[in-house]
Amino acid sequence: MGKRRSRSESDADHRSGACAGGEAKRPRPEQKHLYLALDDWEKGYNLYKVDVHAIGSADTEAESQLPEPPVLQLEAAKGARDVLFAAVGTDILALWQPRYETTRTAVYDTATGRLDAAGPRHPRALQPMRFVVASSAGARGLYALHGGGMHFLERRGGGEATTEPRWTWSTACSSLRLPFDGMQPGSPRRTMQITSYAMHPDGRTVFVSATSGKRHGTFSSSLDDDNEWTRRGDWLLPFHGQGHYDAKLRAWVGLHSPGHVCTCDVPSTTFSSVAAATSQPPAWQLVNAEHLFQEDHPERGGTSLVSTGDAEFCIVESVTPKWMDPVWDRDEIDEYVLRVTRFRLKHDRHGQLRASSRCRRASYRVRKHDSVFAPQAFWM
Repeated sequence: MGKRRSRSESDADHRSGACAGGEAKRPRPEQKHLYLALDDWEKGYNLYKVDVHAIGSADTEAESQLPEPPVLQLEAAKGARDVLFAAVGTDILALWQPRYETTRTAVYDTATGRLDAAGPRHPRALQPMRFVVASSAGARGLYALHGGGMHFLERRGGGEATTEPRWTWSTACSSLRLPFDGMQPGSPRRTMQITSYAMHPDGRTVFVSATSGKRHGTFSSSLDDDNEWTRRGDWLLPFHGQGHYDAKLRAWVGLHSPGHVCTCDVPSTTFSSVAAATSQPPAWQLVNAEHLFQEDHPERGGTSLVSTGDAEFCIVESVTPKWMDPVWDRDEIDEYVLRVTRFRLKHDRHGQLRASSRCRRASYRVRKHDSVFAPQAFWM
């Protein structure tokens, strides 16, 4: 006869997740947070960890306090405040615009709280960096587009003697050049502006839209393409800045124009430059989201979109304080309000994509010490 188990044994099994089938319950996924990189420190930058699940209703007008202390304070070198932040896996990287051969990336591990201020040394060609973007969710590397082309920074595990990760730079692509009619070899190059970029869900292909004068176009490059750009067509992606792939919507999502976001079909990675002359832009849809943005006060320092997964997003918006005159005080007061709005995109009964009417919002009063820096945010 089998021994009857005591109640304490049964309770222990229940707490450990044991079930009738002998299989343990799956552990709950670790809760993610919104990390905000801000220039509110006179010596450099602060990194804050915000629990967006605790953000209140959008009807609440009271300002919140950023969690203190920040999880990281990153001091800027004298005369070198130009920095881009990026997220790879559990790491947040601060990539300084390379001014010297000794310029290095600072790496902060959000899982352990460890900071490596002497990360990988930047290649000389990285000046100036236009943007950085992780290769995919849970990625091990990121792309950096710059004046000399595009490089790939890869995170690799340590060797047998160490468990510390190693970071290595490699050339991913040659310089991005727009075709210009009538340009002679050796003639002065026109200034090129990157209007939008997005990572393909394959995690290896990046799409970039650019303009220069009256010429514009979209290009793609993959780590498998022998360091070459593929011209996709004389059209631009419909969003501005970074587009984020959402698996539930099966589309890129980005900011389109004031008060609007958009979704865009993801082009195939199989493409020939010969077909670029007749190539049509991918289908896209405009979504009215005016109720999600600040209406009565202009932005101050930019607006960005962050994907939190499952068709949910956060708008991170820098706006002029209500008590501040946006005309007379704009350049005199180094303070602004940072608004974080969380919302969902979903289809209505007619199949049209809509932004949820109900959203959650938090506002923070923030000091500003870097006139060219825009707040950067990451979901991890």
